[in-house]
Amino acid sequence: MNDINEKNRHSYNQVAKLFSATRSYLWHDLTPFIDYIQTGDKILDVGCGNGRQLDLLKEVKVDYLGVDFSENLIEAAREKYPEAKFQVLDLFELEKLNERFDAVLCISVLNHFPYEDQAKIIKNISSVLRPGGYLLMVNWNLWNLESKKSAWWPLLKNPFKFLFRQTRGIWTKWKGGQEAVDLYYYAFNKKRLRKLLSKAGFMVLENYYSRKGHRVSWLFGNNIVTVAKFCSSELERRKSKIHGYGIFAKRKLIKDEIFYYIPLNKLSYRNYKRYAYIGNGQYVNDHGVLNWVNHSCNANTRIDINRPDPVLIACRDIAPGEEITCDYDDTEELGVYRKCLCKEGACKGHFGEDKSLKVKMFD
Repeated sequence: MNDINEKNRHSYNQVAKLFSATRSYLWHDLTPFIDYIQTGDKILDVGCGNGRQLDLLKEVKVDYLGVDFSENLIEAAREKYPEAKFQVLDLFELEKLNERFDAVLCISVLNHFPYEDQAKIIKNISSVLRPGGYLLMVNWNLWNLESKKSAWWPLLKNPFKFLFRQTRGIWTKWKGGQEAVDLYYYAFNKKRLRKLLSKAGFMVLENYYSRKGHRVSWLFGNNIVTVAKFCSSELERRKSKIHGYGIFAKRKLIKDEIFYYIPLNKLSYRNYKRYAYIGNGQYVNDHGVLNWVNHSCNANTRIDINRPDPVLIACRDIAPGEEITCDYDDTEELGVYRKCLCKEGACKGHFGEDKSLKVKMFD
């Protein structure tokens, strides 16, 4: 635990009862999250505080677990919701849970971490999300002109500091009764959050400034509301023996396992360079994974495009370190005729023949 995280933990422990009293109602900004939660889902609430997010879930029967690094806030949560499950756990220790969840709630938590820790925290969250699961997140908008927690006053005092993303953190005073403690906040904007999540294997579905449930300008939003779908972080790109670069499994994949959800935020109706075909005349520019999946005549993976959210499914068990391959002939409706380099025993020598055009891309 770093110094900033430890100081924040100490502050929350010190004011836990007073802080819990100020968190007795559900923010309007959280209500859209219920659309991404279904009956029976496993829900992890990181930085759960006094557990008030349970009020969001009261109409849906879910398997809930709340975790927080503050022992005193967890005590308050257990008193308020005695039937729910809570655990003292830091976000740096999420691997100790050793399970996967359908959705993770992260309400006013990530903004407590400095720039250098944010990617690690998002990676830890992704490690407990199943592929296709949702990260439902809210962060304070410190660029709000009317906020007491504002980045504008520190910016005016030291404008050069805020030129760099790494130094956009500020210390604020939380006051309640006779208590006053220091809390660290990072001044996020939508662009920083989108980039952070995209690099970690998420597809950002919603990302907007909100004020009491309404979308507003960045200068007046109280919060940044973000919904991101986890595609996968268990794949890696490296040199391929088949062609150029390929995608490889980082862990064992089981036959019929859905292990990757294809992001649909960059669709095109024309093929360009390495765009991947996903049916209905559409191609997706998935530079993270799908663009780099090579063809094999004995593919270990298939693309299921007959569903609203196309996925990669293992055709058989795939060992750690094995390259992920697809049979391009299974999806290409009008591909060009290319030489196959898979060197499998059942290799056809080519793939994607267009019998109507008879175009050949090799001698």
